[in-house]
Amino acid sequence: MCENFELCPKYCHLQDNVDTCSHFRIKNCIGICSDIAHLEEYNGRVTNSVRSLKETKSDYAIKLKGRNPEEYGFVLVHENLYSGYGYVSKDTPLLTSDDFETYVNKQRNTLETQRIVESFVRKNPKRIVSFRGTETFEYDQSFNL
Repeated sequence: MCENFELCPKYCHLQDNVDTCSHFRIKNCIGICSDIAHLEEYNGRVTNSVRSLKETKSDYAIKLKGRNPEEYGFVLVHENLYSGYGYVSKDTPLLTSDDFETYVNKQRNTLETQRIVESFVRKNPKRIVSFRGTETFEYDQSFNL
């Protein structure tokens, strides 16, 4: 995010106890830590970065193997935050995000669970079932684990 929006690593708390960030010396920072950049311009970059984070939030489920051959498991994510996990019979239709809510075992989101989910999603993108609100989706019956 620092690189994409040319934000200062010092003010993003990536470099502490420094007067100016090292990125300013290699021309990747626009100079807010050295009083070169205009404050209004920099604040605009920060606003755009925060806006981009809000726009990328999504709701989805991760399809997993069940505890036995007659069911499958899932992990539920709301606004990119881990919500919990669940198991459901393969005969049960899950058409909306509300259907998943019926079967989820709510869990607390932590930094560790967030990193585990993000890592799993990067490595297994085909296991993701995306939905927005109560939008209906088709469960791929050919999905094999």
